[in-house]
Amino acid sequence: MQAFYLYGIERTATFQRLMTIGGHDWYAEGAAMLLSSQELDGRWEGHLGIPIVDTAFALLFLKRATVPLPVS
Repeated sequence: MQAFYLYGIERTATFQRLMTIGGHDWYAEGAAMLLSSQELDGRWEGHLGIPIVDTAFALLFLKRATVPLPVS
């Protein structure tokens, strides 16, 4: 599970106002990946090996925490 990577995609897609990337619904596919890898106690543990960090990035992605910049 790569919560940090997915959070980077979330930030990029939100700033660019993208609904899809390469024909893929980035949010639906990322959310499915995260939800399928969630531990029974609710945390995520990815290749970073630090559950609190992995869980924080997973939640930031799922929450869509990035606020789009105003278009001028």
